Amino acid sequence: MKKGSVIFILLLLLMQVMYGQSLTVTGTVVDAEDMQAVERVPILNQNTNIIYWTDENGKYSLKANKGDTLKFSLVGYVTKKIIVEKNIHDIIFDLDCFILTEPDPVNFDGLNSGQEYEAIVLEPGYETFLATQQSMNFFSESTLKTKNTFLVSEWNYRCDNPMRYSPQVYEAKVDYDPKNEYGLETEYRLYMFFRFMDKKYDLGLERR
Repeated sequence: MKKGSVIFILLLLLMQVMYGQSLTVTGTVVDAEDMQAVERVPILNQNTNIIYWTDENGKYSLKANKGDTLKFSLVGYVTKKIIVEKNIHDIIFDLDCFILTEPDPVNFDGLNSGQEYEAIVLEPGYETFLATQQSMNFFSESTLKTKNTFLVSEWNYRCDNPMRYSPQVYEAKVDYDPKNEYGLETEYRLYMFFRFMDKKYDLGLERR
């Protein structure tokens, strides 16, 4: 047998092996807190740059090769990445490391009524860092809102540019509307979240 024929046969075998690794991957994405389906979750195959979506029941079905990386990301949840190894991959979505929650309106003895917001930061080390910083009363709410408006915009911009900024750090956008009155404590905790991440990862978020 000629040498060229051997190479040709090896190439054919290699193509057959690669083709055999193609899978139809299915699964369901659910919320970790209530185990309810999460709809319209974008799923990016980072090997092919093709985006898929979960349906109204949180289910998805897509074509992928074994070893491909699938990225599940949605505002309010921690981004999940999986390596395709089998036909079924169910995803449990955890709440994002920074969350602005909006409880039901609260009444105080019938004198005041309105919405209250709470900032929950799950990033390890944040509370320890917060204890070493200037107190909340050192800042005004308007000053913090100005800072946070810029920082949220910069953070979300970096989330949208994973080729330039590490998706391991910028996993999900911060859902923040500067027109809302979040209150001093929430604005303070959000600002300190950015300072904490800036210090931990040397991000250069704040204007110099």
